[in-house]
Amino acid sequence: MVMIEPIKGVCGEISLPGDKSITHRSFIFSSIAEGFSFIKNPNTGEDALRTLKIMQKIGAEISFEDKTIKIKGIGISGIKEPDDVLNAGNSGTTIRLLSGLFSGITGKLFVITGDSSLRKRPMRRIVEPIRLMGGFITGRRNGEFPPLVIVGRRLKGIEYEPEKPSAQVKSALILAGLNA
Repeated sequence: MVMIEPIKGVCGEISLPGDKSITHRSFIFSSIAEGFSFIKNPNTGEDALRTLKIMQKIGAEISFEDKTIKIKGIGISGIKEPDDVLNAGNSGTTIRLLSGLFSGITGKLFVITGDSSLRKRPMRRIVEPIRLMGGFITGRRNGEFPPLVIVGRRLKGIEYEPEKPSAQVKSALILAGLNA
């Protein structure tokens, strides 16, 4: 038999990687807030960086400082209409959440697409409730697939029960509802 002696204590630091879902949302909310936000140790995977790049294209000021991303938010009324098509890469979270946000930005046009894989993924679960809120969103096969074209409108609040629980749908509707 082997006897293992217990240790008296552990001392040190541990640094965990940033959570992807929280990082997407922190980039978006920091960008539409007014003033500066500092996101320490965010997830820096390709999906999260796609969200960050799009927020920069609509007016947020982004800088990197060590393991912190500094975002100067523009306020929701400061969102600029982009000069070009926005590319979500392979990030379903990016396209779904930002479709919600953009739907409520009155009078501005947004076109958002992704790579060949993302363009095969259905968007009905966010398109349907946004349309019920009065939003204009369309795409291939009546809005079922990207690229999506969104013309921001004044939206109205709704009660909506998704077919199945989805954090992306909930977040998209929260973002859409900011201007409802």
